Amino acid sequence: NLDLLVEQIDTNGSRLGTAFYPNGLERSDTINNAERIRIQTKDKERYRVSVTAQNLGFDVQKYSLVVTGCIKEDKIESTKSGVDSTDYSMIETLFAGGMQQSGNMVDIRALNDIKILSFNVHTSVSHGFVDVEFYTKEGSHQGFETDKSAWTFLGTAIVKARGNGIPTIIPPGSFNQDIEVKKGETRAFYITMDRKKLRYTPVNKAVGDVYKSNADLEVLVGVACKNNFGPIWERRVLNAQIVYEVDSSIPLPSIAEYPSSPPTVSPTPVPTDSPTTYMHMLLKKLVGGEAVYTFDDDSV
Repeated sequence: NLDLLVEQIDTNGSRLGTAFYPNGLERSDTINNAERIRIQTKDKERYRVSVTAQNLGFDVQKYSLVVTGCIKEDKIESTKSGVDSTDYSMIETLFAGGMQQSGNMVDIRALNDIKILSFNVHTSVSHGFVDVEFYTKEGSHQGFETDKSAWTFLGTAIVKARGNGIPTIIPPGSFNQDIEVKKGETRAFYITMDRKKLRYTPVNKAVGDVYKSNADLEVLVGVACKNNFGPIWERRVLNAQIVYEVDSSIPLPSIAEYPSSPPTVSPTPVPTDSPTTYMHMLLKKLVGGEAVYTFDDDSV
């Protein structure tokens, strides 16, 4: 079952107002495999379209997405595409739970040059959508847990909650910038929700000890931290799957691989009597998908 969600967002990717659900509902549609959302838009508004999945019978599910309306440019301004999880590497801490709070901080130490793409988190929320915020900083979180000025905001992901014991998927591309961690460096992450539903596990290790590792990175014991950089509880391990890629595995294309000339088709310069309709058909592999569109005029 795939779930469609549309949100109005600001230029930083944060949600404005309420979310729009499909087929006239005020919640996700868990019955129909064809879903439609119609909204009245205004000039310069930005919208995020998300597709998430639950109860899949296969590891990969293809789907199509159609967007119509008066769109400013004949392109997607930013695309956050779902991909087959086998395209990336992943390390899982654990999903034992035990305790929960509204936030958790974790340090990651790189053993190779890597790029952190997302965290599939553990929440006790079992239905509907949840807002998950991400922050990061160079170096460890230790000593900076309550210092918001030391952290960089990475964005908010609104995703389908999957409940206890099951990873809630945060699609790669949900961060507003690439997070590269060079070999030997440590980088801290703060993952937070607006409610005390983010699960973690207390351990008999000190903060900063290695809890889990592989050939590319080490995940260190961290702290629980109330949302908005509140008080902390030490010796906690974030329940998560950390999705990443090794930089050396991403070859850069040579100049010859780029088009020799720009495309000849350009957007309609001004609206016509009939709204220009732009249909973007996507076939994506699933972990999830997201796209951001800017509307040029009032449209439906």
